[in-house]
Amino acid sequence: MPSLELGNLGGSSGFPGAVCYVRREASLSSLILAGAPLKDVKEMIGHGDIAMTDRYSHLTMERRRFNQQQLTGHYAVESESEVDIG
Repeated sequence: MPSLELGNLGGSSGFPGAVCYVRREASLSSLILAGAPLKDVKEMIGHGDIAMTDRYSHLTMERRRFNQQQLTGHYAVESESEVDIG
């Protein structure tokens, strides 16, 4: 699998590697939210230990909770509109 090592893109920002880090973390988050297995993400990102990658698995729980709240809200609105006020 290809590595997401992007090198030093920080340039003159005063934070060498900062841009690389942000892009790397964004890629990691996107992969996890898309449902990629943690082991695959670990290898693609280049983490030495699966525990480091596992730190990001909370994103899927947050997304699941958000989706459940959206669904609950949808059905609450739908059931309110079915009530006959007449």
